[in-house]
Amino acid sequence: MDKTSGSITYNRLRFQIAQSMLFIIDFYDNLEDFILTLDYFDDITFFDNEEMDGSVSYFQLKTNEQVTITYIIKKGWISKLYKHLKSDNKDNVSKISLIVSSNIKDKQKKIVEYGEKKFGDLPQNVKEEIIKSIATNYKCNESEVDLSKFSIIKTVLTKDTYFQLAENKLTTFLEKINPDITLRTSKLIFNSLWAWMDSKQAFEFPPGSVVSYDEVRSKKKYFKKRF
Repeated sequence: MDKTSGSITYNRLRFQIAQSMLFIIDFYDNLEDFILTLDYFDDITFFDNEEMDGSVSYFQLKTNEQVTITYIIKKGWISKLYKHLKSDNKDNVSKISLIVSSNIKDKQKKIVEYGEKKFGDLPQNVKEEIIKSIATNYKCNESEVDLSKFSIIKTVLTKDTYFQLAENKLTTFLEKINPDITLRTSKLIFNSLWAWMDSKQAFEFPPGSVVSYDEVRSKKKYFKKRF
């Protein structure tokens, strides 16, 4: 993968790794097992078991400085996520989330400022706009659009802080497991994890190739046991 050009910039790819680290730490105690993939099924994808046949969550990451809900709809970001709810494994989808690094506004009013906001908690006019857009894109009735699994997440990371914040959170996590761990050891673990995830993210299958889940597990996975 060319990390210096193209629509997906080098910094955005690094941002993905940092956000994934935060997710791994958050999910670590709540999931008995998991597999993470970057830049394949979506920007970030979590499966709750190593066979990849159980619950799955898809995350799309956008690092734009400032965005409005109108801009998000126009760009089709939510529609792209919605495709997972139309796929063959739609029954296994537990969540589709849009991750943003800035506040989201609607007519100058902030509607997502921090944390996670589920679709049902968005203003009524915003929900109606999103549903109308998806119905148009997928050529279906608005009544058929179900976004109960959709949410918007405002990440704590920024383009200037993502690396340091991810390292700080991992250090805190490791200190809870082992209060005697040294800062040097924590940094070595962080750098090792980062390099491993970077290598998995960077691998690309040949264009047009038919790829099995076994091949994805072999080349693109990052799993709990590794962590």
